[in-house]
Amino acid sequence: MANGRCYYHGGRTPKGKDWHRRQWPDKTAPDAIAKMENKLQMQERSWKARQKRLAKMTPEEQAAHSKWHKERPLGTPEHRERKRLERKQNAEARARFARHKEQAEDAGAATARPVAPQTAEGQEPGSFDIFG
Repeated sequence: MANGRCYYHGGRTPKGKDWHRRQWPDKTAPDAIAKMENKLQMQERSWKARQKRLAKMTPEEQAAHSKWHKERPLGTPEHRERKRLERKQNAEARARFARHKEQAEDAGAATARPVAPQTAEGQEPGSFDIFG
């Protein structure tokens, strides 16, 4: 809806850093204590149901569940964006290293023996002095 409330249950869904985080009742509301107790009871019920569901999972289902949660970490939008960028940069770096390794292996196959180090004219290998 235009006012930010859900069409199904009428609640507001927070945006940004508070998205998908538990929202506690307004402490100035007259029924704040009752709402808080209700939320805590629902939280405990949900936790117990989740534990039962996890206990019934097969090892494959548990692996898929763990993978799903690792791919969707909690955190602020900035934190998630930074992690996403890091994963992208790591993938690009791995691809570059793999290409470089392939090129080195292709070049190594063309020359079966190691190449002697190049030296300046008139110098023997190992006689280079960096101080002049």
